[in-house]
Amino acid sequence: MRTVLYIMMIGLFFLVACSEQQESNKSTSNQVSTEEEIEVSTSEADSKEESGAFEEENKEEDEETPVSSEEVAGDAEEEVSEESSEEETEAEEETTQQITTDEIKEIIEYYSLGEDDSLGNYSLENGEIKATVELAPSELFPAEDMAVNAYSQLSDELLYYDGWDLLTVTYAGVGTISMNRNEKETNEYGDYFPTLVIEDRLSY
Repeated sequence: MRTVLYIMMIGLFFLVACSEQQESNKSTSNQVSTEEEIEVSTSEADSKEESGAFEEENKEEDEETPVSSEEVAGDAEEEVSEESSEEETEAEEETTQQITTDEIKEIIEYYSLGEDDSLGNYSLENGEIKATVELAPSELFPAEDMAVNAYSQLSDELLYYDGWDLLTVTYAGVGTISMNRNEKETNEYGDYFPTLVIEDRLSY
């Protein structure tokens, strides 16, 4: 009888031990699967963060890459300013040119002489323009005023030309006017000799 009871106790003990072992294995497998799920979710989160960072970098590059309208406008303004400076240089070259003796004669006759005035000698030597002019008498203006006016009109035109530094004109019976090119002044219309200075330079 005791033997039977002993055997039954051993059997019960064995069953309890087996059930505990199964529960332990089951909890271990559950823990492993849980850890695997945590690792998978962590790797997915990391990949999402990496892709998000990559998209942000690409977005920043895309925002930096386009050329702004201000830069385009600045380039256009530089091109326009370069073109305008070239045009101004060309205009200066066109308005300023070397004068010749023939041109001196034409300019004096066209800009400085009246209908009854006459041109005598004229020359261009060592940077000095020399000319002799005989003015016709006038009942309205004094001869000195006519000489100053004629010299002013002549010098206004000659200042458009290079190749001379001194302009000396002798008006027969009136006097001589001589001025250096560096005495010119400039306004919105161009270079000129002041009338008051021309009057002061008239010598008899």
